[in-house]
Amino acid sequence: MIRFEPCAALDMLWDKPDLHVVAVQSGRRSLAVVLVSAHGLPSVIAYALDLAGFDIVVFDDARRCLDEIPVRRPDIVVFDTAMVQPGHNFHDDVATARITETLPVLEISPDSDSASNAQMLTPTSGEVEAFLKIRALLRRERPSALLGKRKNGPITLDEPGFRLCLEQGCAEISKTDLNILGPFFDVQDAIFDRQSLECLALKGSDWRPGSRSIDTYISRLRRRVDAQLGFDPLRAVRGVGYALRKQ
Repeated sequence: MIRFEPCAALDMLWDKPDLHVVAVQSGRRSLAVVLVSAHGLPSVIAYALDLAGFDIVVFDDARRCLDEIPVRRPDIVVFDTAMVQPGHNFHDDVATARITETLPVLEISPDSDSASNAQMLTPTSGEVEAFLKIRALLRRERPSALLGKRKNGPITLDEPGFRLCLEQGCAEISKTDLNILGPFFDVQDAIFDRQSLECLALKGSDWRPGSRSIDTYISRLRRRVDAQLGFDPLRAVRGVGYALRKQ
């Protein structure tokens, strides 16, 4: 299992108040296997998994959890780092146990600096942070587990179909395009700063203050969609980042 380097940012979008996530609506549920102590899964993370469309199976024993992975074939594994021996790489254990092509792993860590790491939560992570990171991890590592279509105003994001649609038709988008666009449908009417969007969207991202690498990917996305639909889906917000454009 590839480990992602933490993004070097401290003030992230999900730290701001008045953000509202959009629950996944689908007749099908995904499955999360969770390894936590007998104290249980933090309620905020459990709620975020539910909003993201997951049923949850909880274990308090690492060996049993790993044994159940090839049997239950989950779409994501969430684990408390306190349940793993110091220095032991539980990601490697999951990679050995899984029989699916990919299996995202999300950590719950006491590390207070984890807000800038798109693969890590803390017991104090809020609902928006947990939801965004769960959804972003699926898009990056297991898009086959994404459920249905997401709407924001007149725009529809067909996540499993890799398409962005308006009344006049649909544009084919790449996986990177999906990773960038997805957060705008998870939190509606939000302006994403560059570091938050890059941390969620780009695999292995290592954001540094002043970095503009996300701009390159977004420029390509805008040109690709505009060429197919005659519509630019994103607008730059000066001094902040990007927002979804409404017709």
